[in-house]
Parts: sequence; structure tokens; C-alpha cells
Amino acid sequence: MMKSIIALMLFMSHTVLAETHVDVKPNPQFSQDAQVFADKVESQHLKFVPEEISFPEGKQKEKFELALSLIEDVMNSPKFKKRVIGFERNGERSYRKNYLWQDSDKLLTNEEIYQVIMNGNEKMRADTPGEMNFNSWVKACKSYEMIGVWCRKVIGSTSPSNSKWIRLNWTFYKKLETHEMVSNMVHEWLHLLGFLHGKNDIHEEVPYVVGYIAGEVAREMIEKNKLE
Repeated sequence: MMKSIIALMLFMSHTVLAETHVDVKPNPQFSQDAQVFADKVESQHLKFVPEEISFPEGKQKEKFELALSLIEDVMNSPKFKKRVIGFERNGERSYRKNYLWQDSDKLLTNEEIYQVIMNGNEKMRADTPGEMNFNSWVKACKSYEMIGVWCRKVIGSTSPSNSKWIRLNWTFYKKLETHEMVSNMVHEWLHLLGFLHGKNDIHEEVPYVVGYIAGEVAREMIEKNKLE
């Protein structure tokens, strides 16, 4: 009985720690020497692999499909690498909650976080190194469900300790622009690697910051190539 309770508590904690809240707004700062640090790290290639995906038909699906087509270029871009490695807070290059799962004894440098991302070692897809395996579905909340926090405040969520799936909230996805979709999709995928949320300054944690970086790189690509 006790083991069952503990297992349920762990499941719930990992679910709670793997959401994107609409009210959290990252505003990352980067080291002036970001490029110098990035040049010292060997570049790796992360392959984006869309597996099982469902999304409502219509104009938003066009934006979603564009987002899917951009992610591999975003994740492998020099800009993404430079910003992930160059992120700093309080004058130091360090993320808040810079460790995997609950392993707070093994703090990761920005360089190591970049390498974890590019290794693509999702817990539930451990046999696919170097791949960003993406599985998602869209939840459309009914009117009576809007009283709940998830339907009103959460853009997307995962249960990273026991599922490969990312749940996207139609309340927001029906209005998001392509680069905002990229940001959220990357954010949620990072949870599958083991980057979870804490309770303080979560806007400085890996999922929010790196998701923001991915979204900004996507936005710049779209503007440069006039893709929308």
C-alpha cells in the first residue's frame, strides 16, 4: 500500500513539474562572450523525428506543420547553440534547477545542458540517441472544464517519467503563431529528457529559457525567409 502511494505521489509530482504556464514570461540574458564559450563545444546534430501526432484541421494546422518543419533547423542552428550555452543569470552562466530529474547532486554546466539536449536521450525513448522524438495530441477543453487550471493556464504538459506523449492545449494553440508553437513544443520535449520545474524563478529554468530561445530562433528564420 505504501509503495503504491509513493508511486502515485511521484507520478503526480512529475506531471506538475512538466507544464508550460501561460503566465511565465522568460526574459533571458546572455554572456557577452557567448560565442567564445560556444566555439569551445563540439557541435552535434539532433534529428527531429515526428512519430505519432494529431492536430485539428484548419489554418492553425498549417502553422503547426510549419513549426514541425522548422524544429530540426532551429535545434541545430549556431544561434541556438550560442544562446543555450551563453545564457546567464545574476552575472553567471547557470540555469536555475540545472540538473536532471531530482538529481540535485549532479549540477550541469550550460555546456553539459546543451550536450544533454543534443543527445536526445528521452527516458521513454532511450533507444534513440541523437533524436528528438515527438509525439503529441491536442486537448480541446469543454466549457465545463474551463474552471480547471490546466484548461485556463497551461499551454502544454507531459508526464515525462512514464509517457512519451505531449498534450497540447487547444485553448492556446488555436491562437499561437508558429514560433510560439516551436517554443512550447521544445519546452515540453525538454521535460522528456528530465528537465523539470521547481518552485522558484522557474522562468530561469531550462525548459522555459531554452524553449524561449528556440521560439526566437524560429521567429528569426520565419522573418528572414518570409515563411508566413
